[in-house]
Amino acid sequence: VQPPISLPHSNDLTYVSFSRDGRTVITACERRVAPSSMQNDIFLWDAETGRQINSNSMTHPFRLLYAAFSPDNRRLLTCGFDFTARLWDAHTGQPLTGPLRHREQVGFGAFSPDGKSFVTGSWDRTARVWDGFTGAPLTPPLQHKSTVIGARWSSDLKRLETVTADDDFQVWDLASGLPLTPPRKIQDISDEVIAPSSST
Repeated sequence: VQPPISLPHSNDLTYVSFSRDGRTVITACERRVAPSSMQNDIFLWDAETGRQINSNSMTHPFRLLYAAFSPDNRRLLTCGFDFTARLWDAHTGQPLTGPLRHREQVGFGAFSPDGKSFVTGSWDRTARVWDGFTGAPLTPPLQHKSTVIGARWSSDLKRLETVTADDDFQVWDLASGLPLTPPRKIQDISDEVIAPSSST
């Protein structure tokens, strides 16, 4: 049995997760940069050896809230308390885009199955879809009634399904950025799926 690997940090850890293939670990630790300001330093590690991978400094002002790797594990999306998401090279830590801004904290992000786009969900009650390589916006802000906490693409990649903190589920057309359905409670949809059909 391989002994545990130590990942040394000089400050308290605030975030830890693995890449999709389990070969990379992302960690974040909090560091005070001013009397009333904190910063999260982000690190990428080889999960087998414990060697630090990123050669570039990676940081989020305030706190890292969520991270997601692209399907090929080559890009990393980070979502932060600083109202931004950021796209990085998952091996070097080199930034691939500038900050991608929302009007409030960004608590969720995910890549499309083909890796060509990604979505961010924010406390500003919007989801935004971006180009997976350049960070260019692909839709206008998709407006919801509460914080967007999850999203996934349809199998044909033409629609986006979103979930909010108040358990609303909604479907959006990615070509137009318009809703295809009104918000519906997840419980109502689940009941429809599992309820036996009535015979007449």
